[in-house]
Amino acid sequence: MWTFSTSIPLVVVLFRAAFERDVLVDAFRLGHFGGENTNISRRYVPPKVSSALLLPRTWTERLTAKRDPTDNDYNNDWKPPAFVSERLQKADPLEIRLDTTLTSCYALCRFLIYDMSLPKKEIPGFEIADVVMLINAFTSAAVLAIYWVIAGIVTRNFEDGSDFDPKKLFLTAALAGPPWLATEILFRWPPGGVDEAAGAAVTIITGSLGLFSIMACGSALTSGWR
Repeated sequence: MWTFSTSIPLVVVLFRAAFERDVLVDAFRLGHFGGENTNISRRYVPPKVSSALLLPRTWTERLTAKRDPTDNDYNNDWKPPAFVSERLQKADPLEIRLDTTLTSCYALCRFLIYDMSLPKKEIPGFEIADVVMLINAFTSAAVLAIYWVIAGIVTRNFEDGSDFDPKKLFLTAALAGPPWLATEILFRWPPGGVDEAAGAAVTIITGSLGLFSIMACGSALTSGWR
């Protein structure tokens, strides 16, 4: 005979059966609900229960559960080539910081010289065109710094204990200067981008030589500080 006290365990077990199938199957198999007259197949699949009815403890455990990493997880991790990793580990962050500061100063000095060569304005003051031109100049300096770091890693210009080496500086300037000036000309950033196409080759050659000269002078003067 069913009573209120005997129905409470049934409700609890049915509620748990939504996400613990084995508990429900074993309970029916052992005859916990009505004795031996219970004919429940072991293939009984409990009905689906809405996620809103799940116990907080259950979904919290599932969310916070940590899965052990598999072989696929390690295989899917991208790693740079061995020679790139080796050169990145040997690169000195101080050397990179000093060189990127000097390259940015060179790019901004070029823009300052170009700006001083422009004719005077009839109406003094900042205009929208001036703001855009200044943003382009700072962007050009940032692009040069990025190209210089990439070229310096390739030429081993930033390795620990590397002294002043004009050969490495020349190779680095030859790798970083032309792409930087070509980008400046492509996007028409001043001062390189204001020249016509016929003067692009001259701009690239003179700009790269100027970059090498400034970096060589700066490295020679600050070699004792490092």
